[in-house]
Amino acid sequence: LGQQLNSLDDFQEVLNTVGGYAVPTDYFQTVFRDPKNGTERKEVFLNRILPIIQKLALRLPMLFPIGNRLPLLLPQQNLEITLSQEQCGSLLAASFFGILKFPPSLHSSFGFPDYQLQNLFSSRFGGAISVLDCILHYFDRLSKEIPQGNVTFSRRALAKDQIPDFRRSVKRYLPFEIEPSSPLEDCDRASLHADFANEYIGGGVLTGGCVQEEILFAIKPECIVSMLFCARMEENEVIFVTGAERFSNYRGYGRRFVFSGDHQDQTPRDKNGRRKRTIVAMDAIVSEGAKRWGASSIDRDIHKVFVASSSCPSFSDVQENEDSPALPLFATGNWGCGAFGGDKSMKILEQGVAASESGRVVVFHAFGDSYEGVPLQRWLTDLNRLLTDCPVTVGDVYDLLVSSPPGSNHFVHFFQRFGSSPQEPSS
Repeated sequence: LGQQLNSLDDFQEVLNTVGGYAVPTDYFQTVFRDPKNGTERKEVFLNRILPIIQKLALRLPMLFPIGNRLPLLLPQQNLEITLSQEQCGSLLAASFFGILKFPPSLHSSFGFPDYQLQNLFSSRFGGAISVLDCILHYFDRLSKEIPQGNVTFSRRALAKDQIPDFRRSVKRYLPFEIEPSSPLEDCDRASLHADFANEYIGGGVLTGGCVQEEILFAIKPECIVSMLFCARMEENEVIFVTGAERFSNYRGYGRRFVFSGDHQDQTPRDKNGRRKRTIVAMDAIVSEGAKRWGASSIDRDIHKVFVASSSCPSFSDVQENEDSPALPLFATGNWGCGAFGGDKSMKILEQGVAASESGRVVVFHAFGDSYEGVPLQRWLTDLNRLLTDCPVTVGDVYDLLVSSPPGSNHFVHFFQRFGSSPQEPSS
């Protein structure tokens, strides 16, 4: 790794030597043959990006000396790890060269994500190319200056006796703040952002996935480090990443996701050098048939969001006392829908139940989506109007969720139960 690599052949030889097998490099062969800008990108990779990846990989023994091993965040353990941004870069660089190997016993015992950046190397098209574009841009930025901040990874679980009785709660069900179309990661007024996670944190970010979680991890590659030491989440657990920096802009979603240039993160830092933004990885239940409407499924996801909204670590310069302001806003959206199959009206109200119980206001990002032909923004605007006029409690909404017939439009039931009707959508 210490030698200068002057060609793709040199790069390939090092990959094969370190890995002990012929590592596919289809991405590099494809991108660097692009007649539009392939030659320029190849020169930048060989002369600027690859040397910083080598340097950071070689720094691994100094940044993690013997006796200072990286702990694992295992299930049901409320633990946290704080790493410098340089340490994060070194761990990503080590994965880039295939240096880090997991004992098979750990995978079988606890279930860890596959932390191998090289999984992306075999891609010739699709989301994996765009994810790797973002990661290489991250290393390009580090070639100019390595940020001097920190990132904290926290695992939080709540036991059954720590979960409130939502049915009996008399706390006010809080109105939503609404963002009609802006991306969730652009929400500056909320310091807690939802990651629509897989139970294995990071989801398919290293295997070609490119929906909300994968895009978030691509534009903030320090989040990917969590895949190295965070085991599969259980039903009462979430994982927080505090301080990860954003390096990339993007366009599109899913198959249309593409890297679109540099991003300069202006989020201020706390006294510990962390960007004052926390991402919470929370996985929804996979909704299958009638199961999605059952009380056990509803409870499971409300409990998951309650852990996320009530257990968030505070920033080092926030004083927690009786005179403290309300908890920071919680930016989320259509969590548990899409590939997970959840009903939008149900998942939105579930998130409101959990967040309201913990005292957080939800900033809901509608992404321009509709539900039963009506924009989500309109549903929530009418719901907020009712909540302003009518004292609805968390217990009231919980009871509505568990008592509504399967397949119901929960918004309509909400308006019917609490004495109002949604306005007719505009033509």
